[in-house]
Amino acid sequence: MFASIFSRDPTKDFGYEIQDPVHSYNGCSFWALHKAVKKGTSEEFSVFVYDAQKQGDSWLSAAKSSMKRLKTMRHPNILTFVDGLETDKVVYMVTESVTPLMEYIQKLTKKSDHLLSWGLLQVAKALSFFNETANLAHHNVSVNSVFVNKAGEWKLGGLDYVTPADSDSAPSLGHLKGYLEPPEYTKGGGGRRNGEKWSADMWGYGILIYEVFKGTIPSRDALQQINNLPELVRPHYPALIATNPKSRTSPSEFIKVCTANRGFFYNNVIDSMAFLDEIQLKSAEEKGRFFGKLSELVESLPEEMCTYRVLPQLITTFEFGPADNSMLPILLKLGKGLKDEEYQKRVIPVVVKLFSSTDRGTRMQLLQQMKFYIDHLSNSIVNTQIFPHIVNGFLDTNPAIREETVKSVVLLAPKLNSKNMNEEVMKHFARVQAKDEQGSIRTNTTVCIGKVAPCLNPDVRLKVLVSAFSRALRDPFPPCRVSGAVGFAVTYEFFSLNDVAARVLPSLCAALTDVDKEVRDQVFKSTKLFLDRLEKVSEKPELKDEMEAKVNAGGVNIVNAAANWAGWAVSSLQAKFTKAKTTDGASDGPNAKPTEGGESPANRSPKAAVRSSGTPSVESNFAPSPLASESVDDWLSSQETKSTFPSSSSTAFVSNSSDGWDDADWNSPIDALPANKAGGLPVISPPPPPPSNRLKSSNANPFADLNNDDIFSAPKTSVKVNLLMPFSHFFLHVV
Repeated sequence: MFASIFSRDPTKDFGYEIQDPVHSYNGCSFWALHKAVKKGTSEEFSVFVYDAQKQGDSWLSAAKSSMKRLKTMRHPNILTFVDGLETDKVVYMVTESVTPLMEYIQKLTKKSDHLLSWGLLQVAKALSFFNETANLAHHNVSVNSVFVNKAGEWKLGGLDYVTPADSDSAPSLGHLKGYLEPPEYTKGGGGRRNGEKWSADMWGYGILIYEVFKGTIPSRDALQQINNLPELVRPHYPALIATNPKSRTSPSEFIKVCTANRGFFYNNVIDSMAFLDEIQLKSAEEKGRFFGKLSELVESLPEEMCTYRVLPQLITTFEFGPADNSMLPILLKLGKGLKDEEYQKRVIPVVVKLFSSTDRGTRMQLLQQMKFYIDHLSNSIVNTQIFPHIVNGFLDTNPAIREETVKSVVLLAPKLNSKNMNEEVMKHFARVQAKDEQGSIRTNTTVCIGKVAPCLNPDVRLKVLVSAFSRALRDPFPPCRVSGAVGFAVTYEFFSLNDVAARVLPSLCAALTDVDKEVRDQVFKSTKLFLDRLEKVSEKPELKDEMEAKVNAGGVNIVNAAANWAGWAVSSLQAKFTKAKTTDGASDGPNAKPTEGGESPANRSPKAAVRSSGTPSVESNFAPSPLASESVDDWLSSQETKSTFPSSSSTAFVSNSSDGWDDADWNSPIDALPANKAGGLPVISPPPPPPSNRLKSSNANPFADLNNDDIFSAPKTSVKVNLLMPFSHFFLHVV
C-alpha cells in the first residue's frame, strides 16, 4: 500500500489542465510554453514546461533555479508567478496568462507607436529594478524574454540566466534563437569587466527596440540603420548599442531623457495609463477631464487592453470612491468584452449601487445605457434591487427622466414578476398616459403598453389594451392618436372576436372623422384589419379558434412583438434646461407665483385658463365621441382610485384644477395650437420642421448644468420640447 502511495505520479494531481502548446515560442528557450486552465474553473493561465524525459537532464537544474527565482521576484513589470510543480523529471511553472511579444505584435490590429512605447517603458522599468535596485544582471533581454498579458502589459520573463551584477562570469546564449550577443562577449571583447552592471542588458534592450519596430534583425550591421525607428527615440538610441559598454546609458537615465521635453515616453497612452494607476489620488475635476478624453482613447486601444486594463481601474474607482456618473457610459461600453461570469462579478454591483443614487444625471445615464447591461441582470436583481428605484422616475418632475423611465420598461418587462408588471407598472402607465402634460411622453407610454402586451396576464391585458388605446385615440396630441390606432393593430391577436366587435371597433370608428389625415389613415387601416378578421370568421367559423389562439397566452418574450412597432413612435424627448423667464414676477408655468387674487396659474380652473391665455386650449375644446365610452376608463380608475379621469361622456378633455393642465403648461408648439371649434376635435397641424431642427441629436445630456438635487425636489428649470420632426421618422429607442 505504501509503495503505491509513494509511486503515484504527482503530475496527475496537478491543479491545472495543460492545453495546446504555443508554437511561436518553440526554440526561444529550453522551456515549452503551453496554455492552461485551472481545473474546475475557466480561469486561464500559462504553463512553462520542462520535461527531462523528452529534453534530457542538461537544463533541469537551470529550470528549477529559474522557477525559484521567479517565485521570489515580485514587480509590476516582471512576469507574475502563480504556482509550480517540481519532480525529478519535470518542472511546471504556472504564470499569468501571457502571449510571446512577437506573436502579440503580429496579431495587433490597432498598432501605434504610442502603444509600443508604453510597452517598452514597462520593460525599461523592469530593467531598472533588476540592475539598479536588485543589483542583478538579466543577460537574456530580447523579444523572446518579453511577454504580454491580457491587459496589454509587457512583462519581463526569461530569468533563466540571472546572475549577481558584480559577477565576472556571463552565460553563453549563442544557442538561443535570434539572440545577438554584446560586442564585449565576443572573442577579444574583454568580457563584463569592461562595462557597467547594466551594459549587457541595455544592449539587449536596444536590440529589443529595433525588433519591435522593424522586425527580426538580420545582422549586427543593421543596428546602424535607425531611420525607420520613431523620430523621438533616434537621438537616444545610439547610447544603447554603443560598442564601448561603459558608454551605454542606464535604464533610469534612459527613462528620464525619453520622458523629458515630450520625448519618446511622453504621449497620451502612457499618460492615461499612469493616470489610471493613480486615479484614487486625483481630484473630481481631474477625473472629469480624464473621462471626457477616455472615450476617444479607448477607440485606439486593443479590445483586451480596454477590458482587462482600463475597466478594472474604473470599477475599483466605483467600489472605493463616490459614485460618479461621468464614467458610466465608458464603463458599460468596455464591459461588453467581459464574459457573463466576470460581468456579473464586476459590473453588476456597480450598476446596482448607482441606481440608489438620487442624482438626476446618474439616473439618466443608467436609463439611457440600459441596453448594454439589461441582459446580464438576473430577474431577482431586477425585481428587488433595480425596479424599486426605477418606479421613482415615473413621478419625477423632470420630463426627460419620466420619458426614459417609460421607455426602460420595454427592456425590463421580460424580467419583472407578475405583481410588478401587472400592478405596479400598469398603475404608473395609467397615470402617465392620462395626466402627463408632455404629449411625447403620453405617446411613448401608449407605445410601451403595446410592446409589453405579451408580458401581461391575459385577465389584465384585455382591460389595459382596450382602455389605453381608446384613450390614446381621444388624446389632443396627433401622434398619440396615431399610436392608439397602431396599438390596436399590432396587438390584434390578443382580442377575441367578441371584444373586437363590441369594444375595439366602436373606439376605432369614433376616430374615423379625425381632423388629422395621418390619424384617419391609420384608423382606417386598423379598422379594415379587424373587419377582415370578422369577415373571414363569418365565412369560415372554424377559423375562430385559430384566430383566438393567443388571447389567453401570457408571459411571452417581447422581442418579436417589439419588432412590429418600428417606424411610428415618437423619438426621444429633447429637453433643454433653461431658467424660466418671468414677466413682472409672474409666469404661466405650473410653478408660477400666485396672482393678486391668490390663484396660481397651475391651480386655475379650466375656464380661467382659457380666459387668461386669450386662446382656447387644445384640451378644453376636445370632446371625445360617446361611441367609445364603454369601459374605456375602467382600467384607469382601477389603477389610480385617487385620480379623477375624464369620462368618455365629458365634453372637455381637461383635468381637474389640481392637475395644472392649461394651455400655459404645454411647452410643445404643437400642443398649444387652437382646436377646431366646429368639428369638436382638435385641429392640430404641426408646421413643417425647419432644416436645423430635423435631425436633432438624442444623445445630448440635458443634465450637464444640474446640481445633485433630489429627484423629487421642485423643478428649478422649465423644459422646452421641440417635436417638429415628421412623425413617420420617429421611432422609440432607448439612448
